[in-house]
Amino acid sequence: MSIRITKMHALGNDFVVLDAVRQKINPAKKWIQELSDRHRGVGCDQALMITTPQNKKADFGYRIFNADGNEVFQCGNGARCVGLFISQEKLSDKKIIYLETSRDIMRVNLINNDEVQVDIAIPNFNPSSLPFKATEKKSPYHLQLKNHAIEFDVVSVGNPHCVLQRDNLSQADVIEIGQGLNHHVAFPEGVNVGFVKIVSRNHIELCVYERGVGITLACGSGACAAVAVGCRHEYLDTAVTVTQSGGDVRVSWSSQDAPIQLSGSATRVFDTVVDHFEK
Repeated sequence: MSIRITKMHALGNDFVVLDAVRQKINPAKKWIQELSDRHRGVGCDQALMITTPQNKKADFGYRIFNADGNEVFQCGNGARCVGLFISQEKLSDKKIIYLETSRDIMRVNLINNDEVQVDIAIPNFNPSSLPFKATEKKSPYHLQLKNHAIEFDVVSVGNPHCVLQRDNLSQADVIEIGQGLNHHVAFPEGVNVGFVKIVSRNHIELCVYERGVGITLACGSGACAAVAVGCRHEYLDTAVTVTQSGGDVRVSWSSQDAPIQLSGSATRVFDTVVDHFEK
C-alpha cells in the first residue's frame, strides 16, 4: 500500500510527517526504521503522525517515533512542523491548535508562516518523572562514566532530559557522554543529553544528543530543558535565545507553574509517495 508523506524540518531537525487523518496508517517499527534511514530511506530524525484525537479538548492526535522505531512522548520542533502542516493542508483554519500526545495536550500558536510557538509542558524536576534513579537528594547530580566525571541536572518536559554545562568538549566527547548516559542503569528508559555553554543571561549555545537518534542539528525540547534548568538555578533570565547548529530558537518561561514556551520557524521541504507496511 502506498501513502503520501511530507518531509519537513525545524532548524535542520528533520521529520517525515504522516497524515493519518486522511489516510490509514498503522506503522510497523521496522517500517519507521527503514523510512528514517538516510541511506536507504527518506531519512529523518523522527517520524510524526497526525491522527484523530481521543480527547475532545484536542484538535488532533500527535505521535512521535524516533529513527530507531521507538515511540516517544514529546518533540517541540516536531510540533511546530505539525502545526504548520495542518495549516498548509487546511486540516484546520484555527490559529491556535491543540495536539494530544499520549501524556498531555500541547498548545500550538501559528503566529505567521515564519513563526510557530508551542507550549511544551510545565518542567518537572522530580527524578522519578524521567525516570532517573537518583542516589543524591538534590541536584546537581553526579555520575562517573568510563572517562568522564559528570555533574548534571535532570528535568522532564514531556520527555526526559539531562542537562550539563560544557567547556570545549569535542564531538567525540559529546557522543561518548551521550551514549554513556543513555545506557546507564540510572536512566532505565534512556535520556536526551543537553550540553550547554552560557553566553549571557539571555543567550546560550546548546548541543543535544537525542535518545534513539544521536546528535541533531536542533532539539526543541532540549532547548526548553536547558532554559528550565538555568531559570531554576537563576543563571538565566525567563526569555532566552538558544543557539544550536541548525539556528536559533526562543524559549520563555513566565512562572514555575506555567508551561515553558518554544518559538521558531518550520519549513516544508517536499511531498512524495512511499510504500507502507503495517504492524
